Amino acid sequence: MNHNRYYTLDTLRGFALINMLAFHTCYDLVMIFGVEWPFFHTKGAFYWQQMICLLFILISGCVASFSTHLLKHGLMVFGTGMLMTLVTYIVMPEQVIWFGVLHLLGVSMILVSLGQPLLHKIPKIIGMTVSFLLFITLRYIDEGTLNFFGYRYLTLPERWYESGKLFFLGFPNQYFFSADYFPVLPWLFLYLTGYFFFTFIKERNNAWYLYVKVPGLSFVGRHTFIVYLLHQPVIYGILYLLFDVLKILS
Repeated sequence: MNHNRYYTLDTLRGFALINMLAFHTCYDLVMIFGVEWPFFHTKGAFYWQQMICLLFILISGCVASFSTHLLKHGLMVFGTGMLMTLVTYIVMPEQVIWFGVLHLLGVSMILVSLGQPLLHKIPKIIGMTVSFLLFITLRYIDEGTLNFFGYRYLTLPERWYESGKLFFLGFPNQYFFSADYFPVLPWLFLYLTGYFFFTFIKERNNAWYLYVKVPGLSFVGRHTFIVYLLHQPVIYGILYLLFDVLKILS
């Protein structure tokens, strides 16, 4: 087996990607095509969506710990996110994406790339622990509160949210909407959790759990970016044709 590639990351990313395709298919059915499906509005569906997001961002942080040309990749991913904003604003304004996962990952890559000289000085365990605790604490900052494992203990000043101009940081106003929303706070700290975590464990040379290869999942996981870019137009197109045919037959 080629130990120059951490196949476990591909496998986990493939698993997350397949779940994302399934979730976004359900999202389009319910939110765009108006299919009645009570489960989609339950906590179970919310936890499913959160699991997908958590995995993607954590894995992206892990990859950043050994990625080359991180700044270049970050600019490319952020630029792609901005293109997605433009396309959704023009084609489907009711589902516009102002600051989604691509924006977040692009910004995170850029910040980590620029901050690596400082990050390398931080002990891995401390960096991982502090990053995770900050993520937990800031998890509901977009709702105006600080949180710690489900306990909301501090309400933040309303003036931070009123203008809505800081939505990208995690301070949206009450009128803000984005079909995909992952602000810098708190999600940058989940990304950093993955960064410090994998920096720590990859120092354990030839640890078997870094090279778990599941053929289908690993292959899909190696092509995440292109699949992510294409999946929504493809899913929407297939569903549009399907519902059009059903309309004709009914």
